[in-house]
Amino acid sequence: MSDLLQGHALVIGINEYRGTISSLQSAVKDASAISVALQEHHDYQVTCLLDEQASAEAIYEHIEKHLPQTLHEESAFLLYFAGHGVARGDGSEGPKGFLLPQDATPGEQESWVSMERIRKALEAYKNRHMLIILDCCFAGSFRWTSTRDVFIEEPLYESQYQRFLRGQAWQVLTSASHDEKAMDVAPGRDNTRDAEHFEGHSPFAAALLSGLSGEADSAQGSHQPDGVITATELYQYAFSELVPPDARSNQTPGIWPLRPDNEGQYIFRNPKHPKNTIPDPPLDDSNNPWLGLSSYNAENAALLFGREKVIDDIIEQLQTPESHDFIAVVGASGTGKSSVVKAGVLPKLQNAGWTIIRSIRLSEVPMVSLDAAMKEIHSNAKDGNTLLYIDQFEELYTLCTDATLQSEYLARLRQLIEDNNHFYIMITLRSDFEPRLASSESMGELWQNNRFLVPAFSSEDFRQCIEGPARVRALYFEDEALVAEIIEEVMAMPGALPLLSFALSEMYRSAQIRRRESGANDRALLREDYQRIGGVVGSLHGRASDLFDKADTLTQSTIKRVFLRMMSQDGARLARRRIQLKELQYSDPEEQKRVDKVLENYVNARLLVVDNDSIEPAHDTLVMAWTKLLEWLSESGPQVLLRSLWRSASDWQNSKQQKGLTWHDDPRLAQALSKINENELNSLEKSFVLASEKLRKSGRRRKYIISFVIVLVLAIVGLIAYDKSVQADIKEQEAKLQTAENELLQKEAQFLEEEAAFQAEEATFHADQARLARETRDQVYLDILQRGNFFSLSDMLGTESQGGVVATDEQWRPLVTVPNEGTFVAARVYGEGRIMASGHENLLTYFDENGESIFLELALYWLMADLGNTVYFTHGHLETLPRYNPNGYQTIRDVLSRSEYDLSIENLPFEEAVANAAVVIIANAWTDFSEDEKAVIKAYVENGGGLLVAGLGWSWKTYGPHDFKDQNEAMPLYPMNKLMEDFGLIWTDQPFWSR
Repeated sequence: MSDLLQGHALVIGINEYRGTISSLQSAVKDASAISVALQEHHDYQVTCLLDEQASAEAIYEHIEKHLPQTLHEESAFLLYFAGHGVARGDGSEGPKGFLLPQDATPGEQESWVSMERIRKALEAYKNRHMLIILDCCFAGSFRWTSTRDVFIEEPLYESQYQRFLRGQAWQVLTSASHDEKAMDVAPGRDNTRDAEHFEGHSPFAAALLSGLSGEADSAQGSHQPDGVITATELYQYAFSELVPPDARSNQTPGIWPLRPDNEGQYIFRNPKHPKNTIPDPPLDDSNNPWLGLSSYNAENAALLFGREKVIDDIIEQLQTPESHDFIAVVGASGTGKSSVVKAGVLPKLQNAGWTIIRSIRLSEVPMVSLDAAMKEIHSNAKDGNTLLYIDQFEELYTLCTDATLQSEYLARLRQLIEDNNHFYIMITLRSDFEPRLASSESMGELWQNNRFLVPAFSSEDFRQCIEGPARVRALYFEDEALVAEIIEEVMAMPGALPLLSFALSEMYRSAQIRRRESGANDRALLREDYQRIGGVVGSLHGRASDLFDKADTLTQSTIKRVFLRMMSQDGARLARRRIQLKELQYSDPEEQKRVDKVLENYVNARLLVVDNDSIEPAHDTLVMAWTKLLEWLSESGPQVLLRSLWRSASDWQNSKQQKGLTWHDDPRLAQALSKINENELNSLEKSFVLASEKLRKSGRRRKYIISFVIVLVLAIVGLIAYDKSVQADIKEQEAKLQTAENELLQKEAQFLEEEAAFQAEEATFHADQARLARETRDQVYLDILQRGNFFSLSDMLGTESQGGVVATDEQWRPLVTVPNEGTFVAARVYGEGRIMASGHENLLTYFDENGESIFLELALYWLMADLGNTVYFTHGHLETLPRYNPNGYQTIRDVLSRSEYDLSIENLPFEEAVANAAVVIIANAWTDFSEDEKAVIKAYVENGGGLLVAGLGWSWKTYGPHDFKDQNEAMPLYPMNKLMEDFGLIWTDQPFWSR
């Protein structure tokens, strides 16, 4: 059977039942053939019980008495049963079914063989390997656990083979699912004795015998036989034989572990081929199974797991008549949309004969990439289908700021979609940019039927992403519970795939370091490797921050400047920005050395990616998750000046330094000059600014010289007139002199007017900068709330919290949600004011370990905007706070007083409180608002006030003062819903995250 384990088998086959139980035709022959195969081809010691020999007493005797004395740790045991089975339940909580022995009596359950009794007997066995094969009706009901075994589809590495032998491998292989009957006679055949088909065996037994003879080795045909047949390969082979790809299956085989802690695989040796496992890949950086923040391409498609159905669905939708030969693959940042297309969809289409044209990345002039793509299409024209693929389509908006160029590009794209047969276009787009494209004149009409939303990862998808690549590199997770913990950690994270991939790649590096330090030679990934990197969230932050913390002060400043150049801000959205490497060329040799070293370190860490002459962060996740970047943006503001300066300097250089393209008369020149000594300007920008300043000074000198010459000429003319003219002409000359003086005064006035205009432009510029700073503050605030589920919001509220649930329109901006608890925070601008809503009042009274109210202070910081800092708590609509938290008012007052807010908690008339407040806070109101009160609040917000509301929809629905039997009818009466109706927000029982 194997190099190490001795094979033992109990084989049972029953055709003839006593009494009224129907007979079978193939069970005995199946069992006999299985016995011969195990003995002759796999060197098993076999006990075979057929018909009368297979009584309940005999079966129990062997399983409970004989086998425990025979088997030891180095044994492999196989139990095969062919006969009738009876299901009780679906087996999800244990083996509820029964096997019918030959002497079973209908209706007398005590005469049947209980799988529960067999399970208890097997638990005492000491052997490491066990395989139970059930060829009976409803066999799927007998599983011990719903967890499936890992499917082995790759060639077997030697270390995997040895680990499978050493590890515990208890598995069950069934011929039919929990709701299917096993076939005794093949459909469409007269009987099972027809030698042409199945040679008298049941279809499952025929597949099993063929598989054991060697056909199951490389069952999927994806690699050459390696001389080893695993139980999973047996299952795969039987599945492919019994479940046709294009027809309904009559029975579906299944495989499960008998114990949840399986470490190995039940193994047979191929009787036709010697063992030919492949050597393990080296444990080095080039064999890291995970790509970190990088997306997958065709060359690493073997490492892409968990997206098989998504790939097929995209291809199917692309080829439907409704697609109009165009599809937009849309997904949030971190859902793996680019990887799905580049490593899954495109290779599959290419293998099917499609011609694939990959557009170069979009730029400030997007039409350049489209012209190049069309040229390539025409030069590679072939019969059949052609696909143009455009990745990261959001760069049409993040890199190109010219609305006219954007519209021209989209119009050209639409024309291509309309004009070409057998020509398809596929794009990938971040979902937060989807409204821009959906509302465009050219593409909006197509959008509804041509978008494919990449679905979120299920727990099983994440498991494949974790375990699949490790298996390809002959690695394994020593602690199976760790995989489940990682999955649980990432399930609550939006767009978690790149963070997960980065954490796993860092875990691989951590394991490498551990092996070097300890001298170990294992291929395991340990819990300590994972803990060392700080888990999923800590790995990215830790890696990026570690490089920063180890740098000296000057280099840290360089890192900040480099990364700020690679951040793009489009309204409230942050994204990475691809820049040309020449944008990082500096005239200061020491600064250039620092820049080169920073790029080398962060590229080697796979946090930055170089592509030809450009460089960018490896993924938007880095921009969102690295807190230092957000801190730098908060300190420095949007890099609007540098962006404009680089574009102007590039245009100036490309036009051979035309003077008219400088900033000599641009009010931004003064600010640009201030950055020269701060190393913020690269070589080209510095040259451009100095040339602009030189031209500006030259223009001012020219004005002064012209004025001086005019005065001098007029003086000379006056002297000559005085010498040559008679007294009668003096008045005429004086008049001319006066005219000249008036002209001079006019010139001086014009000069002063120009100076005033310059000062006004400079003031406007500074005002714009202040406005941008405020907008940046708002964006940083929103990003802080979005990041990390708002400082572990579930911990803040406690596991018992239920919370309200919100449904919003597109004008509301969802900040954080906690699935399963329904708590949310959402915000929007309304009129001149701002509104923030939360689904749980605890957000108002939560304080961290330092006594700081994180949510409340940040919420007020945003809501206050540039208003005063007076906060009113109104009585009358705050019943819940004093009821459940009698000290709530005092605690809030203490915290906000420390933050220098002016507070009033007096029982003022409602209208007076609202009229005098910068922010009004209302929590979980159960009493109705009058129409006058609602009108006051609405007018207050429209005119610039801040409104912070917290509601408990679930509480009103369940416990509110109403008599509705259908509690859903109570929701429109919830006073908070009446209050917020005009603002477009309601509390409901429909989950926000499902809308």
